[in-house]
Amino acid sequence: DQLPTTPSFFPASRESIWSVLPRLQKAIGPRGTLFAQTMSRDAGEMVAEAKRLSNALPDIVVKIPVTAEGLVAIKALKNEGITTLGTAVYSAVQGLLA
Repeated sequence: DQLPTTPSFFPASRESIWSVLPRLQKAIGPRGTLFAQTMSRDAGEMVAEAKRLSNALPDIVVKIPVTAEGLVAIKALKNEGITTLGTAVYSAVQGLLA
């Protein structure tokens, strides 16, 4: 089981992702995988956000948009052992770069 999330949807619920994500992870159980996307556009900020997500929820997969900055972040996170998923891929070129 997988549960992808996009934190930009959370403001409508007025709940912090930091309170919702642990509940979602608990709901899907140990056999499921929770995915959450970074909201930053800068590679350094994406890496910082991904580290915070990974520290809070060790089994999470961090979704990173496949942009120039996102590719830099994905490479840095791979070197840190943080699992990522390239997202927002709209062209074959983006797919190849990812």
